[in-house]
Parts: sequence; C-alpha cells; structure tokens
Amino acid sequence: MKDQDRERFALSMKGLAVNASLELDKDVLRLYFAAMKGYSIKQFEDGCIKVLRTWRQTKMPPLGVITGAIEGSSPQQLEDRALMVANKILENLNTYGSTQYPDIEKDPVAHYLMTHRWPYLRWAAEVLKSENKWWVKEFCEAYLAYGRSGSKFELIEAPEPVLKLAQKVVKDMSSSLGFHVKQFKEVER
Repeated sequence: MKDQDRERFALSMKGLAVNASLELDKDVLRLYFAAMKGYSIKQFEDGCIKVLRTWRQTKMPPLGVITGAIEGSSPQQLEDRALMVANKILENLNTYGSTQYPDIEKDPVAHYLMTHRWPYLRWAAEVLKSENKWWVKEFCEAYLAYGRSGSKFELIEAPEPVLKLAQKVVKDMSSSLGFHVKQFKEVER
C-alpha cells in the first residue's frame, strides 16, 4: 500500500470495526497500515470483504485472519484441509495397512506430523480401528496448530550458541565417520 491509500484503508478498517461494534483510534490505524504495507489496497479491500462475509465472532478479526483471506488460507479452509488429509491417511491405512506410506509429501504440515509426531509405518501397525475417531480429532488439532504457525518445523529450538555447537559436533562426527568408512573400504580391497 502507498501513502495515498490511507483513506481507503481507514474506510475498510472502520467497516471491520463497525461489524465488531468497536471504534478505532488513529494510532491503531497507523499500526495496522504499517503492518499491511506489503499488500496492495485492492488486495486488502478484497480480504476485508471476505472476512466480513465469513467472520462469525463479535470481536475484531486479527490481521492474521485478513492476511489469510488475502492469501487464501482462512481458518475454515485450514480446518477443511486438515480433515481431508486425515481422511486420506485413514483411507491409505484401510487400503494398504502399514505397508505403504500415504501420498502426503506435498503437504509439509501433514508430512511433518506423520514423520515426527506419528511416524506412519509404526503408527499404522499399532493403531486400533476404534481409536481412529479420536486420532482424526487429534490430527486436525495438531494440523491447525502447525498450519497456523507457519513454522518450518525445525527439530531443534535452541539459542544460537547451542545450535552452532550442535552443528559442529555433527560435522565432527560426519568427518570422523567418513574417515572410518574410507578406512574400512581400503581394508576391504
């Protein structure tokens, strides 16, 4: 957005505020405008219209909901996606059991959950059919949590010095292992 779009932006924000029975002051409008500068005014207005049509709460929607509407990932769409993926995984389980991994590599959230939280092959071998209903509920909750956070699913969350130390240890272990592998191949010849 550009500075000449401030008036149109304020009108859209006031529309959202009226819908939530609120009044916005100039400081809040300035802050929201700065946060939404990466989008065009047309995108913002279209996002606000989508939110006005679908927002079912009596409070002001957060900017994340508006950006989700602009980018096409509203909370409802994410819930629908989570349920569709859970059903796809259960269908794969019913068809192939634990012998074939479901085709979910293109969905980073589902792939992460089914390799880290519920490693598929082990989970598929152990899950009881009577637990599927509860698993779907738990999967959808986890999918929403990871999906909304937009995280990159890093396995280690630690301060920078700890991460650097871990990388150094892994590198040292790799070079050490590489040396032993070379040594072993030479002995084998």
